[in-house]
Amino acid sequence: MGIGFTHAPAAIGVQASRSLMAVAEGFGGRIMRPDTVFDGPGNGPLSYLWRMLGTAFMGIGAVGVFVPLLPTTPFLLLAAWAYARGSERWRLWLVNHPRLGPSIRAWQESRAIPRRAKIIAILSLLFSLIIALWLSLPPLALAFQITAMVVVSAFILTRPTAD
Repeated sequence: MGIGFTHAPAAIGVQASRSLMAVAEGFGGRIMRPDTVFDGPGNGPLSYLWRMLGTAFMGIGAVGVFVPLLPTTPFLLLAAWAYARGSERWRLWLVNHPRLGPSIRAWQESRAIPRRAKIIAILSLLFSLIIALWLSLPPLALAFQITAMVVVSAFILTRPTAD
């Protein structure tokens, strides 16, 4: 007797889990917590849109590596989120990447920010304030900038520190 229609979703889920494990083995066997794995919609047109969006976020994040005041990690987190909806293989590549993956995994697992990233972020904020003061920006612009910097700094410093 074959698999009936009511049992097909369970069988598909088992097959998808086996496929994810095979993909994970290709990345050194590292895989995220099971509750963070999302199979995605497959190869439909929407999956291409999610992959394009993830790639756009990756591009912006890559620019952020070279542009001092453009953050990299938030765009990598957005890329991982978009890839999870378009291609589990692409998400696993990003999350398990030796340079890009640790900060993404730290955030996804414990909402933590690595110590080095915290230091760089706070120093970048201070550097941007020094530039604004040097450029003699109007007082209202400085007030908005300082307010935003205090809020962002408070957020960064109140997150757990990943080692």
